Amino acid sequence: MKRFRFNNDSGKSLFCWFVLLGGFLLGVLLPNIFWKTQIQKGGFAGIYLMETFTRAELAWEDYFLLLIKERMTGIFLLMICGVSVFGVPAALFMSVWTGFFLGGVLTVSILQFGAVGGVVGLGLFFPQYALYLPVLFVLTSMACSFSCKCWKNQKITAKELRSYGGKCLLLIGIQTAGIALECFLNPLCVEFLINKLQIF
Repeated sequence: MKRFRFNNDSGKSLFCWFVLLGGFLLGVLLPNIFWKTQIQKGGFAGIYLMETFTRAELAWEDYFLLLIKERMTGIFLLMICGVSVFGVPAALFMSVWTGFFLGGVLTVSILQFGAVGGVVGLGLFFPQYALYLPVLFVLTSMACSFSCKCWKNQKITAKELRSYGGKCLLLIGIQTAGIALECFLNPLCVEFLINKLQIF
């Protein structure tokens, strides 16, 4: 039977899944710990929902450019770090932060608004994260693979760099499609859920 090794791409992808899950659990636990002391007083969930609506009321060109800046910056940095020794820590940070963000928003939405808040919290990530998450997992796996070679002083060939660049371009295209969904479709989904569930 083939032994599982971390230097396989499947091993790196699975590892990133576990890291993201760890960040998600941290995002669930911390709001529960600090809910009564800090988060509830600040009305975090309500503020986040209102910010989403306020930003969605911008001209679509401005909103789209804002999302490009926010959603692409980390992706570009991870792609660059992926061909250096910083690829592994960058991939771990991105996975932990994404998991923490998802878990934190969902948990605070539930704590502040109850079960219906959880539904709206999920709506905040639909449908764009159906594309964002696969991009994250593929990119973190790629970054870890190349970064591990740098750690081991292994030579990266021109062919491998071209392959890496081609995959990065494809991931940028998918990420851009996710941004388009977040810009045009997500505000409609959130508005529908809020009106249907009468959260405010």
